Amino acid sequence: MPQLFDLPFELRELIYMSLITWERPLPQFEEATTAKNFHHGVGSRGIGIGSDDVLQRPNSTCASILAATRRLNKEMTQTIDRARRRGLLVARIDCIPNGGFHQFTWLSLPLVTSTCRTSKEKVVSGWIPSLPVLGKLLVASHLHTLVVCATTKIEHLQIDIRPSEIDVDRAQRIRQQGRRIGTAVCAALSRVCEFQRQ
Repeated sequence: MPQLFDLPFELRELIYMSLITWERPLPQFEEATTAKNFHHGVGSRGIGIGSDDVLQRPNSTCASILAATRRLNKEMTQTIDRARRRGLLVARIDCIPNGGFHQFTWLSLPLVTSTCRTSKEKVVSGWIPSLPVLGKLLVASHLHTLVVCATTKIEHLQIDIRPSEIDVDRAQRIRQQGRRIGTAVCAALSRVCEFQRQ
């Protein structure tokens, strides 16, 4: 088997593009609506969100490949830029509502950017360090370093909501209860963010 860098760049680019744009197949309704996948979980505001695969580890991103070597990072970054220009960096979640419960499955998660920002905040008034005696006493305590780590960016998030075949006869009721589905989606996404912080 040849080494990756022995291949022509065009083939390597196809490999990179397939890694970036890979998606899980859509779960079949029969698989998604089994008792194993749906259980009586309760999300925020008492909405049952069922057993959501969102809580399990989502698909891996390209971060480990980007960190392998400088050459691989450069080539992969160029491919990511091309995919971004074509609009191919789409994170997709599949949602199957069934009654009051919802099954969520990550289909793709190509690239996630997290940033951590540090800011300094004044603890005491600005005039105190200007006084000679108090300034020397409080020189270390007039600034407090506060680390805020809260920004996670997903290029493009697409949530596909597919009513299950069991619920087809209740499709009209689902349309009327769109707010409940929206609340379940928000609860699942907030739990994804909580999962990422753990």
